[in-house]
This record gives sequence, C-alpha cells and structure tokens, in this order.
Amino acid sequence: EAAAHMSENREKLPTHRPRGRLDFQLIYIASGKGEFYFHGKKEIVIAENMVIYRPKEEQRYYYYGVDQTEVY
Repeated sequence: EAAAHMSENREKLPTHRPRGRLDFQLIYIASGKGEFYFHGKKEIVIAENMVIYRPKEEQRYYYYGVDQTEVY
C-alpha cells in the first residue's frame, strides 16, 4: 500500500515528470485535493476522484499543505 499524506507544515509538494513513467499510474484522492495539468490546462481534482496516467504521458501535479491531501 503506497500512500502520501500532505501535512500543513509543508507548503507545496510538486511532481513533474516530462516523459511520464514506463507504466500506468493511478492516483486516488482520498481527501483534500490536487492541482493537475492535462495538455497544459489546470484542473482541480477533489476527494473521491481518480487520475489515470498512461505510460510516457507527461505528469505534472501539485498538492498543497493547507489542503491536507491524502492520496493512494
């Protein structure tokens, strides 16, 4: 089980993979929210939603401490 918990003590947790990953990635937002970019356009993804990245697809997203985001 892989999980990330964003604490209020950390202002911002950025992720940017210009070439993506070699595998699929599924991100489930359990609580809070995340700021994701798809084809250069910003989208806010809220709790109880998922994001799926295809292999080699650019990944650019941010979590903010104030949102106390929990993802799996």
